Amino acid sequence: MKLLLPLLFVFGLLNPGVACPPNAHYSSDGSKCYHLVKRPMSYSEAKEICGFFGGRLVPVGDVRGFEEENFWAEAKTSIGLCAYVENQNVGYQDCSEKLPFLCQTEASLFPSTDTTCTCPDPVACATCPPPTTCPESPACPTPTPASCPPNWTRFQDHCYTVLGVANFFESGMNCVNQGGRLESVHSQEENDFIGALLLGSDKVGSWIGGYRSSPKDSFGWSDATPWNYTFWDKNQPTDKKNENCVWMLEDYPKTFRWENINCYSFVQSAVCKRNLD
Repeated sequence: MKLLLPLLFVFGLLNPGVACPPNAHYSSDGSKCYHLVKRPMSYSEAKEICGFFGGRLVPVGDVRGFEEENFWAEAKTSIGLCAYVENQNVGYQDCSEKLPFLCQTEASLFPSTDTTCTCPDPVACATCPPPTTCPESPACPTPTPASCPPNWTRFQDHCYTVLGVANFFESGMNCVNQGGRLESVHSQEENDFIGALLLGSDKVGSWIGGYRSSPKDSFGWSDATPWNYTFWDKNQPTDKKNENCVWMLEDYPKTFRWENINCYSFVQSAVCKRNLD
């Protein structure tokens, strides 16, 4: 099983109306966020991982706009069209060569929570009366778009984060203390997203919220949502005594399947899930 290198985000600037994830790098016009992934992957693998985060590999034409020379001081970094950038020089590579890579996402995917709206603004909030009839007080309410806390990643209508190692039940309590629950998985897309999240950490596997009281019982989710999807590994689940908790691990390449293991004697990282704020 391969060791996983951490996902590292780079740089950070303030930009009214949007907020790239912590330490992400803004494009010169503030419309895009750039994320450096240091785990070497082939072009097709990198393209897939960028897609999981709602983005794409940086187009070749965009790299000329970077101003931070130190950003390119590291080794070759993969971008779009099987190209690479190194010390601000662009070249082309064998698409199968494994390199760190640079993802690009739209900054609008990460709305800032401090955006304000007032009636005189020509792009006023939808509930604001026309400017000629707009009362001076109260002003339009400050919009509160749904968002995730720092260090959590959004997927559809939920937020996700990876916590440190503990046994199953300690991990469950750690998630509750973070305002969430151990991850419940309800589709292949969600399972793939969690796999992509883990690929960006140095974890080879992680607890999810699957649990049963005994081998005679059925599995369920710790957050009480329906058990309507599974992705077991070969010959799983087993009926061994005390193997009543579920974790997911990388089944090369980049596919994360489930196994049931002992809830107490194993310590793993944990994926937590919570509602949008």
